[in-house]
Amino acid sequence: MQLIRVNRTQTQGSSIRGAIQLIGEPHSVDFSEDDLAKMELPQGFYQPDMYQDFARKIKHEKKKLLDLWTNQKARENTIAGIIASNSVTPFL
Repeated sequence: MQLIRVNRTQTQGSSIRGAIQLIGEPHSVDFSEDDLAKMELPQGFYQPDMYQDFARKIKHEKKKLLDLWTNQKARENTIAGIIASNSVTPFL
């Protein structure tokens, strides 16, 4: 497999989408890894602190959600579901 194209998708929080092909197929490579690195470096994508901070935030939000659920369960309330966008795995 060969990565041939990388696009940023602004509507998905600047997600990166890639296109691949079998090696030897006719499509030419249409991106530069250097260009991607130039965009990512100023944002700190290569610094562990960015990901450690993100992990702390996720843990904090998880605790808040679990506390909310526990509180609602203690009150014998029912949570019917949580709806998420199509780019996130929803849970019910």
